[in-house]
Amino acid sequence: MNISIDFVTGGNKSACLGYDIGGGQVQVVSIEDDFGDVTTGDSVFTVPTCGTFNVFLAGYSNPSGGGSQCTTPAPVIQSTTAVPVTYGNIEVKSERNVVILNWNTLSEINNDRFEIERSLDGKKFNLIGEVRGNGTSNLLNSYSFVDDSAFTGVNYYRLKQIDHDGQYEYSKVVTINFSGKINFSMISNFISEEILLTANNETTISIFNYTGKFIRSQRIMNGSVSIDFTDQPSGIYFILDSESRNVFKFIKK
Repeated sequence: MNISIDFVTGGNKSACLGYDIGGGQVQVVSIEDDFGDVTTGDSVFTVPTCGTFNVFLAGYSNPSGGGSQCTTPAPVIQSTTAVPVTYGNIEVKSERNVVILNWNTLSEINNDRFEIERSLDGKKFNLIGEVRGNGTSNLLNSYSFVDDSAFTGVNYYRLKQIDHDGQYEYSKVVTINFSGKINFSMISNFISEEILLTANNETTISIFNYTGKFIRSQRIMNGSVSIDFTDQPSGIYFILDSESRNVFKFIKK
């Protein structure tokens, strides 16, 4: 995590910037020498782990003479919490027959992996996959996960970010209303001799009449599909996609 500090010194002082690392110890980040009478300074530094830190700024004179106040207690000017991951965007979208979760991070500390969780009610989440993290980084990192088994309707997603030491933190929840897999479409819902389909994916279909009686099943491939239906009487029929469980109604004249 990056921490940015702006400060002003005066009276021919120098300054050192740092943060506590526990047990009364401090970590000096930078030393600015001989500001003169009144000078504005700024410094950006990165803490190496997660937690809450007290940031201090101490002034001392005669730095060339070995001033040592950088290692002694100094006034706290800010208390800040370093989180394991700082997120940029987290978004979810549908594309063809899948749901795609995209996210990026602005910084990472000790990040081992992201576990992707999905829920149908926004309360009970289940693990559906994982993506490796980038450890410790101050660069923009982009990630993506494809869910090819999303449910038709509203799907809830969240990320469980896990450190190398096993500590974890959840992201915000994002949702999408998924229309479901459409493996094929009918050229017309009214037929006379044959059923004409345009298939997007390989799947198995089953045909039933209006009473629910099974007529036949057939494996269809990508592209245009023609199914002879001259041996069946006029009436209402249904096609069931065995993979998506979508049902299509058609009428034979």
